[in-house]
Order: sequence, then structure tokens, then C-alpha cells
Amino acid sequence: MLSSKKPIKNKASLAKALAAHMGWTQVYALSFIDSFFECIIAEMKAGFRVVLSGFGTFSFNRRKQRRLLHPITKESIILPERIMPQFTASKTLKEDIS
Repeated sequence: MLSSKKPIKNKASLAKALAAHMGWTQVYALSFIDSFFECIIAEMKAGFRVVLSGFGTFSFNRRKQRRLLHPITKESIILPERIMPQFTASKTLKEDIS
């Protein structure tokens, strides 16, 4: 079972683990990770969802423009439309980590 008290894996420690697993250098593994995420970001910028079978789906949600009221000044503020990235874990990933 996963615990919130376990150490956090960052990109450098993930690259180290990937390098050990694949027999690569850490520099190559870090370059691989950077390239992988650059490709995902580029596809999402182009408007595509990225589906990795057995892992999950990278997609985005459009949040409509909305009007808010500043709580102190009572001034009306308009928040523009935003695109928010989203990741949805696959059923396989959810089962594997639970």
C-alpha cells in the first residue's frame, strides 16, 4: 500500500532509476524523459489527447470565461477562458497501485 510518508520521486531520481533499469547513462535517461514530455506537450498543444494504454490519458478541459466578484472591493472581475491540462489514470494503473 502506498504511504504519503514515502520519499518523493523527482525527475532526477526517476532518471537514475530508469538508467539503472535500462542500462543507460543518467544523462541519456534524463534526455529521454525530457523528450517524452516534450512530445506529450506538443501533441496536447495541437489539440490531441494522448492515450498510453495501461497507463492513462493526458487531455485538457476548457474552462469557460466567467465573472467573479472581488470579495473586498466588490469589483467585478472577468476571468478569461482557460485550457487546463488533465491526467486520467487507466483502470490497469489504478489496479496495479492499489
